[in-house]
Amino acid sequence: MKQKLLLLLMSALLTNGIFAQAKKPTLMVVPSDVWCSTNGYMTEYDNQGNIMNVPDYQKALQTNMDLKLAIAKINDLM
Repeated sequence: MKQKLLLLLMSALLTNGIFAQAKKPTLMVVPSDVWCSTNGYMTEYDNQGNIMNVPDYQKALQTNMDLKLAIAKINDLM
């Protein structure tokens, strides 16, 4: 009887420990289209005769230190 009680208690503690672990949220931060246009991080391409401007997020994130700092600050808040 003691073994069953001990086994039940151990399994309850183990299960509680597994569910108590919190997962950090995943958040994707991208600059706005207006910011990309103002700072020259846009790519032009021809879409069947229509000229389209698309933000170049990769270039912006690799070259602009302000974005890196903003993302780091948001990460600290999480």
